[in-house]
Amino acid sequence: MSMRKSVSYLYKAKVVSVYDGDTCRADIDLGFGTVLKNKTIRLSGIDTAEIRSDDKESALKARDRLRELILGKEIVLQTVKDRTGKYGRIIGTIYQDGMNVNEVLVEEGLAVKAYGNRKSQKKKDPRAKEKKKEKKEEKATESDSSVAVKIDIPATLIESVTGSSTE
Repeated sequence: MSMRKSVSYLYKAKVVSVYDGDTCRADIDLGFGTVLKNKTIRLSGIDTAEIRSDDKESALKARDRLRELILGKEIVLQTVKDRTGKYGRIIGTIYQDGMNVNEVLVEEGLAVKAYGNRKSQKKKDPRAKEKKKEKKEEKATESDSSVAVKIDIPATLIESVTGSSTE
């Protein structure tokens, strides 16, 4: 059995802009007088609402909070594997005054934890499904005058129709 070793690197950087709650740009000091200017950083392990989504209000709150925490400030960037992700962004954790900014956003309810492949492994916002259902119900109520009625069907009737037990 082989164990995968996680490799990360630490860099000093200055945040020059914040796009949304999990993406910013920074000038990253590589040492020896070498600085990567205006590089895009994707905060690792978290996901926030997108600015161009139905949940724009949440996205703006997350973006504004991230700006408050890091914009124009010196940070420490801990990169994951020291290479870029799928969209060419540097993936990493941001520390400001010893505080893990990624975790702060999760703790404050502005981000959810996310792992690897967004489609299959991300822990979704537990409210997302509920919000979607409510929107559907609102639309149905607006366009449909029918009334839904809950009917309790005896287990014996279900068994007689399906031929199998409900227990």
